[in-house]
Amino acid sequence: MAGTALRIILFLSILVARLLSAFYSNISDCDEVFNYWEPLHYLLHGKGFQTWEYSPEYGIRSYAYIALHAILLLPFKVFGGVVQFYTLRICLATVSTLCEYYFIRAVMRHVGAKLGIMFWCASITSCGMFISATAFLPSTFAMYCTMLAFGGWMNDNHMLAVGAIATTALVGWPFSAILGLPIALDLLLVQRKVGVFMSRALLSFVTIAGFTVAMDYYYYNKFILASLNIVLYNVFGKGGPDLYGTESWSFYFLNGALNFNILFAITLVALPMALGKMLSMLVQHQRISRSDRFSLGIVLALVVWFAVFMTRPHKEERFLFPVYPLIIFASGFGMITSLEVLKFCNRSLYRYFKGGLGPAMFATVFVHAVVSLSRSVALYHGYHAPLDIYSNLKHIHNNLLPHGQTVNLCVGKEWYRFPSSFFLPSQDWNLFFLKSEFRGQLPKYFEAPPPEGSRVIPASMNDMNLEEISRYVDISECDFLIDLDNFRLTKLEPKYSVDSRWKTLISLPFLDAPRSHRFFRAFYVPLVSRRLVNYSLYTLFERKHA
Repeated sequence: MAGTALRIILFLSILVARLLSAFYSNISDCDEVFNYWEPLHYLLHGKGFQTWEYSPEYGIRSYAYIALHAILLLPFKVFGGVVQFYTLRICLATVSTLCEYYFIRAVMRHVGAKLGIMFWCASITSCGMFISATAFLPSTFAMYCTMLAFGGWMNDNHMLAVGAIATTALVGWPFSAILGLPIALDLLLVQRKVGVFMSRALLSFVTIAGFTVAMDYYYYNKFILASLNIVLYNVFGKGGPDLYGTESWSFYFLNGALNFNILFAITLVALPMALGKMLSMLVQHQRISRSDRFSLGIVLALVVWFAVFMTRPHKEERFLFPVYPLIIFASGFGMITSLEVLKFCNRSLYRYFKGGLGPAMFATVFVHAVVSLSRSVALYHGYHAPLDIYSNLKHIHNNLLPHGQTVNLCVGKEWYRFPSSFFLPSQDWNLFFLKSEFRGQLPKYFEAPPPEGSRVIPASMNDMNLEEISRYVDISECDFLIDLDNFRLTKLEPKYSVDSRWKTLISLPFLDAPRSHRFFRAFYVPLVSRRLVNYSLYTLFERKHA
């Protein structure tokens, strides 16, 4: 009975944490909107924005990933777009919960109860998991599959372990396949189950690749393997991902510190400790226990991931999503291994500190939870205004406009915070772009409903992120306008609140990062942050009529 109660508490606590993410986390990446939410809206409603990646000329995004989510929303097409948006987020929260539950139970059973409980408590309070768990991104999908793969590996479910890696590589994000390296090495070299591995891998590849190729053939009208195309583009493309910005080596360290605070610091210590322990066992020909095999394999996957992605110039926060659970696991492993190192170096000190491992883990998770909550609240308070503003468009549509009227909503410099067409009140609303200081390529509407529109090679689209002037409209065509009303003005980015042609309908505070204290804009401290950060106004304007 006690075990059943614990499992129920475990599941429900994760679910509550993920539902909070579904309703309160921001959309932190415009790629999520224009490469995933927009094609999803297109498949469901026949209208949405198309990026160059979905042009049949390039085909580096798979419709299979989008179609899986479209199936979930089919019963909800009769409801409004905002309802559909949050319904999908609730589905993602549920999937994340199931994957985390499975992984945690496997850790408790095969690695250790202390590490499993620490992972549980750290995961549900982690800001990193709050951000990533309900994002509609292949990297989040890869995170789900990673937890399933390692959970299946620990439970000796080889089909699930290999199949989950194949699924994330072919349907989600192909680069996440490298996380399966420890599983492959274990099955091939340690357990010597070559036949098992090869048969599972072949079955997974044929089944999943067949599904993605068939789905993409329907929408592209040509045979493509999108996962292969994206690898070829990133490795051998003319400009590759570096066209979209590069970051220094410290980018991921800052990201880890913000999203995992003290746990990330422990993880950085744990990685060399794990490698040292592995090398020591190999040199001394020690038999590696089952729990050590799993622990070292998971940490090795994290080492490989950092080794690959730290060296790439183009860095983005979402690239770390697949290993967020591994960061939490590695921090717990590091604390346990540090005690083993102490035992080897000084047995008297080991006996003194041995009983303190549990309290130390509790204290670490408590600090992590407090700082993570501060970070999550800061993100909500600072950057949630766009979702709130766009959610209010439905009220304006129902109360201020005649039924069936075509409405043009425009954005300039704030194009990248558009939360998707699911927030436009009806098919009569169009989003248009005003020219701003941005000099890259913006997306354009699909030219026809699916599948005809997805099969056409769109005009004025390139793979070099070159600006396409045809994307812009004149401001005279706009009925409504959404903009961040701040003090950084240019000719192309004016202050619309002082323009007599526009009246303000709704304004909400939005963090002005350059004019705010670096620490208090990153972490919310009650009674203090409000005095040390500054806000601009995220504003919905309506054109004044003569």
